[in-house]
Amino acid sequence: MTTFGCCGVNSPEDFEDSLFRLMNPNDVVPEACCQRNDHPGDGAHISREECLMGSMLFRNNKGCYSAVVDYFETYIYLAGALAIVVLTIELFAMVFAMCLFRGIQ
Repeated sequence: MTTFGCCGVNSPEDFEDSLFRLMNPNDVVPEACCQRNDHPGDGAHISREECLMGSMLFRNNKGCYSAVVDYFETYIYLAGALAIVVLTIELFAMVFAMCLFRGIQ
């Protein structure tokens, strides 16, 4: 959850009736849902206590499913373009090999 800046599968409300709430009745969301400082290498929370108490200002409110889908949608076109380039190179190599083979005979 910390990598994608998300909380829960769909939203932080996924934790309302969960095992997490039974085991941690004082916390609304897990600590991983809390927003962190933007400084590189600094993993400190902005306001851990406020986040765990349920303040929406200090927690990640986006669901992890949509965050992961958005992440992969960003790179899917790059992967597709790379696959097309590799297939084109292989096709030209195969045609060249066939022409070379015919030239030898």
